[in-house]
Order: sequence, then C-alpha cells, then structure tokens
Amino acid sequence: MISRRNFVKNISLGTVSLIVLGCGGKSKGKTSIGANQAIPNTPTTRDKLFVPPLIDTRNTTTDLWVRVSEASILDAKKTSTYSYNTATDTLGLLGPTLLMERNMTSSLNFINELDVETTAHQHGLHVSGNNDGGPQSKILPGESRTNILEIDQPAGTHWYHPHPHGKTGEQVIKGLAGLIVIQDPEEINLLPNLPRHYGINDLPIIIQDKTFSDDGAIQYNTQKSYGKRGYLGDNILVNGQIQPIVSTPSGWIRFRILNGSNARFYERGDSLSFSNQQPFYVIASDGGLLSNPVSTTSLPIGPGERYEIMVNINQNQQFDLMAGDRIILSLIADLSTYDNSQSILPTVLANVPQALNQKNNVTRTFELSEKMTINGKKMDMAVIDEAVTIDTTEVWYIHGKGARHTFHVHGCSFLIVDRNGANVPDWEKGWKDTVIISGKRPVKVLVKFNKIADRNSPYMYHCHMLEHEDMGMMGQFIVT
Repeated sequence: MISRRNFVKNISLGTVSLIVLGCGGKSKGKTSIGANQAIPNTPTTRDKLFVPPLIDTRNTTTDLWVRVSEASILDAKKTSTYSYNTATDTLGLLGPTLLMERNMTSSLNFINELDVETTAHQHGLHVSGNNDGGPQSKILPGESRTNILEIDQPAGTHWYHPHPHGKTGEQVIKGLAGLIVIQDPEEINLLPNLPRHYGINDLPIIIQDKTFSDDGAIQYNTQKSYGKRGYLGDNILVNGQIQPIVSTPSGWIRFRILNGSNARFYERGDSLSFSNQQPFYVIASDGGLLSNPVSTTSLPIGPGERYEIMVNINQNQQFDLMAGDRIILSLIADLSTYDNSQSILPTVLANVPQALNQKNNVTRTFELSEKMTINGKKMDMAVIDEAVTIDTTEVWYIHGKGARHTFHVHGCSFLIVDRNGANVPDWEKGWKDTVIISGKRPVKVLVKFNKIADRNSPYMYHCHMLEHEDMGMMGQFIVT
C-alpha cells in the first residue's frame, strides 16, 4: 500500500499517463503560521497538504472500491472513515482526482464493499440520467456499477460523491468525495500558460467541516434532523487535514476549490480570503472558465459550489488561506525545483454567453421551504415532478423561505441572469450548476439540457445542504 503521508509525485495535466500522489508527511513546528485561534482537536504538528492522486481515466475503465477505511486526521488518533480507493492506493479519506477530457469517454466502475447501499454521482457532468449516479442508481453491498461518461463539455472542475436517498450526508461526512478535472485540448492551445502542473502550481482544495469525539471518531447523528442550518462541524479541513501547509513555487498558483461541506457556507463574515488581504483572481466557476479573470479579496462559496482562483505568490512569502478568521491552509513559497516563470494570468479566458435565447421559454418556479420541501412536496422516489424537452432553453426562478440554501441541478450547466433585480456578482457570470439562494429573493437562471433522462433514471434538483436533501428537499425530472 502506498501511504498518503510519504509518497511524493507530480505531473502535468496535459501529459499525465500515470497514477500520481501529491506531497504528504508531518511537518514540525507550531500550530499555525501567523495569528491563530482555538479550534477543537487542532493537531499540535502541521501536515504538509495532501494532494489526492491524479488518475487518468481517459478512454479506459477505472475501478474504484468504496470501502471502510482509516485515516490519521488528529495526532496519535485513528479515525474510521469511508473512502474511494484504486487497485494500488488505499487513501483513508476522500478519493483520487479523476482526469477526463472533452470528446473522450471515461468509464468508472464503483465496487461497493460497504455494508450499506450507495450510489456514485458525478456532480457537474453533462451525462445521461442512467449514468448520472442519482438515488435511483443504487449499488447494493457486494455489487458494482459502471457509469459510462461521454465527456462533451468545456474544461472545468467537478466532483463525485454518493447520492443515496436519505443517507447522502452521512456517507459524505465519512469521507466519500473526490474531484473530477476535465481538460479541453482547445482550451489548452488557447491558454497554454495557465498553471496546469497538478500538485505543484495547480492545487486541489477540498474544504469540509467535521466534529470529532475524544477518540477521533467523526461525530454524525443519523437520527438528528440538524434543522435549517444542517450539519456544522467544529473543525474546517482541507483535503482531509486540519490547517495543513503547502509549499509552492513563486509566481502564479491555481487553486481548484470545492466546498465539499455538508451544509456550511463560507460567505459573509466567513468568506474565503488571504490573511495578508492580497487580491486574487477568480478564473472559473462550477462549469468552467469565466470570460475574464475577476479580481477580489474575498469569495463566498456555498455547499457543492466550485471556483478556480489564481494568486501570485513571491519567493519566500508566506500567508494563510482563511475562512473568516480561521486559518484553513498556510502557503509558503520556497519550492525552487520547479520553474513557474511561464505561468501567467490571462486577460481573456473563455467565450461565455451572457444570456441564452429567452423568447417563448418554458418558465418554472421552485420554492425551497424550511419544511424541507420544494414547491410544497418532499422527495418521493416514485414521483416524477417535472418533464423537460431536450435542447430547449428554460427559465427557472428559484427562491426560499427564510433560510439560505444552495440549489443544484443534475445533468447541466446554467447561467444566472438575475438576483432579485440586483447585479449578479462577476464570479457568478460563468457556467454554474449550483447556486446560493438567500431567503425569498428569487434567482433567475437559464438552463438547457442536452442528454436524456428517463423515468427509470431521472435527474434531480435539490438543495445541496445534504441534511436538507436527505430530509426531502429534492425533486425528480425527466428529459425527453
């Protein structure tokens, strides 16, 4: 078995053909770099950032075992987890990053070695309903299921996680999640100097929160509703670690950020920022690159959302990635073995339409209630709630009642065109599949589906606060 703590190997996304692990190992020193705050169960030593292995899935079948595992998250304690593992690696927590490519097919064979049923949803991918991995696509204990993914969408950062009805929150909190990176040869040719050296200047950042008991176990009460706020853990982890450290080359560094938390929003006072308040640039949202980089000093991100950002770091500089006033990752520019001088921040990124055709559109409204319903209904596996026609642009209005939510739609990307009459933030003007919904203020999106989802394998729309989803805030729709 290759340990996640001591195997170091990195390779460019453009030429990857091997299984790759990132940096691991313990680092000695104080609990934090810079100002720190009391966080329950903070380790007394700091880990180097774990970079999940990068697996090339292009035009091949990749086996992923879903297993009970064990991870060293807290000092001198072992934590029982779930994880996605390959034939050669037992990761302990999370899963490998899966490399896919536009106009190629990736087949993922999930083998369930748990004693409970699961599913495997590829969040953000435009694939047919029978390969989407929603709650209808059960993988029983001892069985396997292959999702055949014909990739036909731009370069972007997505993720995979379980989606069993009523049990998604529990399985994700135990460790079942992993990134998907789609590359696009056309995008590489147009933007050859974007950072793409995985684990060096192109870093996966999976942010989650968890609470641990004194013996190191992940605390999650499956009998508790968790109410309108959902599960909120005491500790914020990056790639399964509490306050890790990453050494980078100087120059432009790319972060692929996933809010993989069950229900925690990193927004308002808890938005992501850097401790030195330096500007950074958002270059991509859920569905791919923005039209232009967006400069900011803080970024809100809700459960299920992804953003790619770029930050310029000087030699020997060190600072922290913050969630509000909490340090979640420390950066140190002292890696001199990689020449990062060719990496640049482009001024123009992608051709993103500002609006699709809105004439004579079908219009739908979705109201998310604190009663854990959408449009007054709870999820019923036997009921199809909506029927959509393929290749037709629709207008969807989404709003809530009181509490915040994130709303996710399977099988597509959409454009946000209005937030209750207010300006849409520039970082939300790219392709999205998950959007923050604040109270009664409606969000208007333009959505179009180009894959079939039938009654045996419908798509889902739901709140991506996983406890809300598990309590029924989800619906099913077909595309015909």
